[in-house]
Amino acid sequence: MAADPEALIPRLQNHPEYGPRFETAFPAEKPGAAVSLETIARALAAFERTLVFSNSRYDRFVRGDRDALMTPERRGLNLFRSLKTRCFECHQPPTFASPVPGSIGLAPLTAGVDHDPLDSRPQLLEVPSLRNVALTAPYMHDGSLEDLESVIRFYADGGQRTRSQPFLDTRIRPFELDQSEMEDLVAFLGALTDTGPVARRPPRVRESAHANEVEEATASSDVPRPRSSPPR
Repeated sequence: MAADPEALIPRLQNHPEYGPRFETAFPAEKPGAAVSLETIARALAAFERTLVFSNSRYDRFVRGDRDALMTPERRGLNLFRSLKTRCFECHQPPTFASPVPGSIGLAPLTAGVDHDPLDSRPQLLEVPSLRNVALTAPYMHDGSLEDLESVIRFYADGGQRTRSQPFLDTRIRPFELDQSEMEDLVAFLGALTDTGPVARRPPRVRESAHANEVEEATASSDVPRPRSSPPR
């Protein structure tokens, strides 16, 4: 995802698999114009929209399997939807996302540019889904937090007011958790990991010089699973 656009576009244009597929999916008037940053983003978005997850242990629990969640995870669920943490206000089931963006205090990725001190408009961020969140470290839009406990502590401290982000969403409020409650909440977030079928990696996605690397990647597990489950 951090590829150099000037190198990525010709690489995809000249790729024996991706080049023709882009031409088919995104017909263009000029040869080679089918591959652009816009069409790459559209292709990625189209794939991501196929990733519909509804078979986590949490899902089985709400469908009636009362044994699907372990005791720490059930305590974490109660914390998640409590007025103590108010996690549910931004991360609403069943998607655990929200259509309403908010300001959490973290500077946008453009924070390096000059900021007008008279500009009082908050920088809003989309509220992402928490499904499979245990698999997607590092966290926040800038990857600044390494683990879920760090994320929870960030919100427990009431977000982060900075010179470039003086305003916080009214839903961001400080709260207190002891270590046991912290572990329970992290355990519940792990229960949002889907256990259903996942998309397999295509057999050829790189140049032939990397064939062995691709074969090894394809043979490996498609999606990592949590290392362990908490005790009941």
